[in-house]
Amino acid sequence: MALLKLDNLSVNDRLNAFTEQVNYGERVHLIGANGAGKSTLLMAIAGELPFNGEIILNETSIRHYKYDDLSRMQSIVIQQLEALSFMPVFHYLSLYHKLSKMDVQQLNMLLNDFKIDKLLSKNIHHLSGGEWQRVRIVGAFIQLWSSYDLKGKLMLLDEPTNNLDVVQLAILDKWVDKFCQQGGAVIMSTHNLNHSYQKAGRVWLIKNGYLVNSGASALLLDEKLLSTTFNSNIKCINDVDHIDWRVLQ
Repeated sequence: MALLKLDNLSVNDRLNAFTEQVNYGERVHLIGANGAGKSTLLMAIAGELPFNGEIILNETSIRHYKYDDLSRMQSIVIQQLEALSFMPVFHYLSLYHKLSKMDVQQLNMLLNDFKIDKLLSKNIHHLSGGEWQRVRIVGAFIQLWSSYDLKGKLMLLDEPTNNLDVVQLAILDKWVDKFCQQGGAVIMSTHNLNHSYQKAGRVWLIKNGYLVNSGASALLLDEKLLSTTFNSNIKCINDVDHIDWRVLQ
């Protein structure tokens, strides 16, 4: 039984006949050029866009969930969201905590890891891009976290590594790993092929709203697939201790 099933999912002219599934504990990375349909896919799964086909979450169509129930099962961090004016960080995060069952110890650990504890009284409008990104990611974890079981919960992250430094990327990976180890699943879009090769359990290659291929992160070493996905001539440099991807002119 899969956590998520997509059956011929389509959204206007932006996503076409998308059929895939995500298993419990799985981490999936969406790879594709800008405009390929990654954000559209995530927004549709979150129930934020009208769609055709089926999205089945824990054996139930998301059309049959009440809004509050669906919010307890999945969260989304969209790619671009302007900071709300005149709201302190603690107030913003308290909106997510209303749905949460995260205990105080876990909450303090999360805030400390992402260095949010020192920002709680700060106005959101005054946050840097990286601070605002971290606050939104923390909110998504708080929303879904349960002290006893995360099985069946789904986190959707649209380019979450934007504005994160190397340390905060490691912290994000730490919490994504914890989330998946307890039965949750994560789907994230990204342009960082090296990160996806190292951390993704599976990758979905997307082009013009279509699924090109899906499978283990070793797909990212397939130059023909990547070149098709990005409509460019891509060369993979695979040395003993280093992998790099280059666009050949």
